[in-house]
Amino acid sequence: MREDVVLLGVGFLKSRGAALVKDINGRFPGVRILVVYGKEDEAVAVAGLKAGAHGALVKPLTIES
Repeated sequence: MREDVVLLGVGFLKSRGAALVKDINGRFPGVRILVVYGKEDEAVAVAGLKAGAHGALVKPLTIES
């Protein structure tokens, strides 16, 4: 089995830095990385995106019906 998506909590980026995204991309090519963050950590999420994450999800997620 091969992973397709990594949901990366912003806490990991805070402790390991944006280099973590580059490390995951290097070790697992083809895996998509999504950063999960709260509004207060938007700058950290943007740094992850600049480092190569493929997208971001803001929490709490509100889905309107």
